[in-house]
Parts: sequence; C-alpha cells; structure tokens
Amino acid sequence: MKKRFLAAILAVCFCLGLTAAGCTRDVPEEVLRELEQRRQTSSKKDKSSNSSSKPSEKDDSSSSEESEYSSSEPEETISSVTLKAVGDNLIHNTIYIQAQNRASNGQSYDFYPAYEKIAELLEGADFAFINQETLLASEVFEPSSYPMFNSPTEVGDTMLELGFNLFSHSNNHALDKGVKGINATLDYWDNKEGLGEDFLVTGLFRDENDMNHVRVMEKNGISLALVAFTEHTNGLKLPAASENKIIYTSDTETIKNQIQAASQTADVVIVSVHWGIENSHEVTDAQRELAQKMFDWGADIILGTHPHVLQPIEPMASSDGERQGYIIYSLGNFISAQDAADNLVGGILDFTIYKNMETGEISIEQPSLTPIVTHYETAWQKNLSLYPLSEYTEELAESHGVRRNYPNFSVDYIWGMLEETIGEAYLQEKPMIEDPEDTEEPPPES
Repeated sequence: MKKRFLAAILAVCFCLGLTAAGCTRDVPEEVLRELEQRRQTSSKKDKSSNSSSKPSEKDDSSSSEESEYSSSEPEETISSVTLKAVGDNLIHNTIYIQAQNRASNGQSYDFYPAYEKIAELLEGADFAFINQETLLASEVFEPSSYPMFNSPTEVGDTMLELGFNLFSHSNNHALDKGVKGINATLDYWDNKEGLGEDFLVTGLFRDENDMNHVRVMEKNGISLALVAFTEHTNGLKLPAASENKIIYTSDTETIKNQIQAASQTADVVIVSVHWGIENSHEVTDAQRELAQKMFDWGADIILGTHPHVLQPIEPMASSDGERQGYIIYSLGNFISAQDAADNLVGGILDFTIYKNMETGEISIEQPSLTPIVTHYETAWQKNLSLYPLSEYTEELAESHGVRRNYPNFSVDYIWGMLEETIGEAYLQEKPMIEDPEDTEEPPPES
C-alpha cells in the first residue's frame, strides 16, 4: 500500500511537470481520490489531537494501513482508576439493634438495609475508602455503643459487600476495648479471604513490623498505598508491654517515614487522618500545617475524618510545585445515630486518577461530592437508613427525628450548609426544585 501511494504521488508530480511543459493529460481520478482521502484523514487527526487536554488511549481498531503513516513517536497510553471515599461508619446501638431485628435465615444481624438506598452510588469504584470508626470485636466482647464502641463483625461483612476495599481503623475509638479489642478486630480481618489483595486494612497494627509493612493494591496498572494516623484515642494509651502500634499525629517522624515509604512503593499515596474539632466545619491551623507536611512527604490525597461533620475540599500542591492533589479536611459521617442536624449529612467523594503509562506521570481530576443523608424517625431513631440527597424529599425531612431539636432541618437547609462548607465547584449538580405554580396547566382558552 505504501509503495502504491508513493507511486501515485510521483505520478501526480510527473503529470504536473508535463502540464507545466504544455502537456494536457489529466491526472487519473483514482489517484486524486486517494490523495484527497489521505489529506482529509491527516486533517482529522490534527484536529483530534488539539481538541483535548488529556492524551487519548490507543485505539486498537485502527487499521495497519493507517499505522504505517502515523508518527514515529509512540502514542501515549493513559490508564485510569476511580476512588470513592466516605467518612465515619459510626455504629450506635440503634443501628445494631435494628440490624438484629431485621436478621433472618439464620443471620444474627442484617446491616445491609440501612445502606441499601446508597449502594448504587458505590458501584464501579476501583478503590473505595471508609473509616471504620468502631472496633469489630464481637467475637470477644458484646456489642456496645457510646462512649466505648464495639460492633458486630457483620458490619465489616456488609462494608465488603458494598464494595469497600480500603479500611482505616485509625481513630479515637481504637482503644475502646483495649489490646484485646485491637487484636480481635485484626483477627476478624485476617480471617477474611482476599486481605492484602482484594482489600487493605490499616491503622491498627500487631507490632512494629506490621506497622512498617506498606499496604498497597493495584488496579488497571495504577498502584495505590494507604496509610492512616489519628490525633488521639480519647486519652487511652497502649500498655507499655504491648507490641501493638497506633500512629498518632504528634509522631511526625513516623508519619514522614510511613508516607515516604508508601510514595516509593506506589503511584498514589492516600492518607487517612483522624483529626480536627468535633461538630465544627472550621479547619484548624494545626490541620493545615500537618497537611502541608504530609503532602511534601509524598501524600497525593488526604482524607480527613473525626469531626462528624463535613469540612472543606481544597486543591493541594507540594512546596516544590512538583505534585498536585486534593484534601478534604473531614468527610463527615457515613452513617450514625447522632442527634445534630449536620452530623446527619455526609457524602461520597469521587476521584478519577490518571496515569501516563509511558512516563509514569500521575494526574488527579478535581473530585466531586455526592451528598447523602442519614434519616430516622422520631421514635428512638426508628427505621434508620441512608439516602442520596438527590432522592431525599421535604416530606422525609419533615418527618426526621432530628427536628425535635433542629426544627429548621430541611432539604434547603442541607443544601445551604453544603454550599457554604463544600462549595458548588465540588458538589454534584443541585437538583432543580420546581415551583408548584409553574407546573400547573394553563387555563383553557376562552
């Protein structure tokens, strides 16, 4: 084909030369058609290459003939993964008693119905993060609620069923049941098939060797490491004789070593950090200072938890300007039975991460937050379940048990808080609420 095309070009050049010398012979029509086709193909390729800021993935459908005329430089191959993240899975007694009452067919607890309405929002994620706020140590201790939490292991089963594969236990309730609670929780995860390959668990450690083992998982050729730290454990400390480890935000040298080791091992480093002021949307100076240090050490995405309410999302860059990423200072609650309005609004934060497979360069697209609402009825948090805000109605808001203390709780109130705290740039599009008067049919013509 290539030789035939070159011959055609020579033929045209020859004929043009003869024309200049007085020859009136026409160029063959099939040659002109082929030249025009090649010109149009080249023009389309040029326009396509200039129309997008992201390199396109290789098109395997391209014919071998077209590849003969492509540039000698290799095309860039871009791989991508999605990351979804939620905040505190805070299992109060209301939630586990309800799950016990819903159990059937030999089950002890059925937690899935509480999450069922938002399950679709988690589908399709390559990576899905959650802060498991409560211990999963029911093999050793009875389930318990505030202030010393312990949850049935069926909670973990349900989170895996929903698609979560990145778990942090680094939070202020890590020592609620002491060393036995930590080891019972780790025993639960160790006995789950796929640990370390299909899902990662961090934040509680058997010993120093376990702590220094980098948790890494790969999808679509992109590797991701997860590290986790907590500001405190409600004043409780590990016994001096214990080999178990928890990493506190005050131990900046260990944090630096953890993040740097993760950065050298994986393409993307996710940091889970449990910090900040409970029930406050405000970010402290200490949070900002530590966040910048962690980013300079190699963090790419920082996922904050603990305040039980949402806090801002911001872009971040390392001090040398070489890396860019994002932070959300608090993801709020995923689920809870708390009794303040803003405790009941959380979100699913959605990232897309790109990797240039030729150069190894990583880029992170601006994330978006899909708001979710924990709903329960007046009688002792009856029928507690999660809703996507897009499906949450004013009628439901009016029946919410939280209105006993927060009578202004409504869909408009939720959106106002979200726009003030998160900002429209990071929110899924606000649904249009039709004015009933606008939907009325016009009067018939007289």
